[in-house]
Amino acid sequence: TNTTARFPFFSSRSRDSHLGDQESDRVGGDRVNGGGEDEHDESDGEDDDKGCMLAASAAAQIAVRQVTNRSDFLLGLACLAIALWLRVSQDEAGDGGTSVSDNYTWRWVLFVACILLGRFLSRTLVAIAIFVIDRLAAVSEEEVNRGYLQSGIYYLHVLRQEIKVLLLFVGITAAWSLLIRPVTQVDSDVYVNMTRALVCTCVVLFAHLVHQLLIKTLTSRLHSSTFWEQLHSTARQENILKR
Repeated sequence: TNTTARFPFFSSRSRDSHLGDQESDRVGGDRVNGGGEDEHDESDGEDDDKGCMLAASAAAQIAVRQVTNRSDFLLGLACLAIALWLRVSQDEAGDGGTSVSDNYTWRWVLFVACILLGRFLSRTLVAIAIFVIDRLAAVSEEEVNRGYLQSGIYYLHVLRQEIKVLLLFVGITAAWSLLIRPVTQVDSDVYVNMTRALVCTCVVLFAHLVHQLLIKTLTSRLHSSTFWEQLHSTARQENILKR
């Protein structure tokens, strides 16, 4: 106290130095806090960029998957348009007086279009059948009918691949019989043997479908009464996810 009274400038100097230290600490803390906020903003920006990139990648994958799943439909339409153009061109050349030989190129192109469109049509028919039976089961009031419909959905869902292949080969056999029969470039023996091979393939595929149906039926009877409800919910969720 005596020293402070004698030398008042010491007390004022120490007070000023203490205030200066507090000010520097406050400024340094503000800088540290500001730097932390900047780093947090940068990390948020990087997370947003990564999220946008992931969303764009997922959208691109979905678009590619959709185009790939419908590639047979697009190629079938293209082949159908080419076949019609070849047929019209041949008719116009014949009407113009130009001698036209037996050109059946349009029949072969149309046959390829039938194969591609048949693949798309078989897949679409199975999907429509599953959707219609699912809607009928949802609005059905009787428990017995609902159980039958749910079992039908299960069988269509687990056997959809076999059904699609069978429908495809039935369509190929019909297209071969109707389109290739008038083609003179194909030998009669080749045509008959190919027709028999296609018919035998359809019979084998049908037998395989019946075999798989019997296996699924026997398997379902080994479970409890809640088997159909669990399978119906599982098949419906998987069908929704695939869409």
